[in-house]
Amino acid sequence: MFDDFDSLLAEADKEIMSAFGNVDVLVQGVDSIRGIFDAEQQIATLDNGGKVSTYSARVSLKASEANHLGRRTKVEIKFSNGRSEFYRVMDTEDNKDGEMIAYLKVDGENANAQQPTSTIRY
Repeated sequence: MFDDFDSLLAEADKEIMSAFGNVDVLVQGVDSIRGIFDAEQQIATLDNGGKVSTYSARVSLKASEANHLGRRTKVEIKFSNGRSEFYRVMDTEDNKDGEMIAYLKVDGENANAQQPTSTIRY
């Protein structure tokens, strides 16, 4: 069925992305790429009480489909529920196995889009 290990690995990567891909990554002018989005939450507890929370966002992609992503590239992450968020690529890492990881930073457009509006009149 498979002639060599590389073709077997490529087929496994394709199946993994198909099964676990949870977002579409869009860059203006380029077709969307299916990826696996992960935003690990990080919480620091302060000595005098309280907590500070942040998260580290990244998306795993097929390297062959993501060669146009570079530092400071603006990307739109479209989730399966229809929600979109905008990020900037801070750095990329090529794992030499066909996978590329893009480390992301929230773009300013997210902050503007998520501002709550109040209907309370004073």
